[in-house]
Amino acid sequence: MFLTPEGQFIGRFNKGAFHLAISPGAPILPICMQIPNEVDPGPWTNGDGLEIRPGEVHVHYNALIETADWKLKDLERHRDDVREL
Repeated sequence: MFLTPEGQFIGRFNKGAFHLAISPGAPILPICMQIPNEVDPGPWTNGDGLEIRPGEVHVHYNALIETADWKLKDLERHRDDVREL
C-alpha cells in the first residue's frame, strides 16, 4: 500500500498511515521524492496546466522501519520520529 501522510503538501504528518502499519505490524518504507516545480504541475497551478512535462525526478528510499513492536499508544511519537527522517 502506498500512502502519503502529508497529503499534497509537505507539512504535518497525519496519523492514518501509521495506524494502518501498526495494526498488522507491517513495515514502513520511507520514500522521498524530489520533483522540481517545472516538472510537477501540482496544486500550485490552480488546476491549470496539468499536462505531463519532461524532467528529472529523484526518488530516495530510506531504510525499512519495522513496526512489529510498535504500540498504538505511541503512535504520535512514532509518526513524529518518521517525520524527522
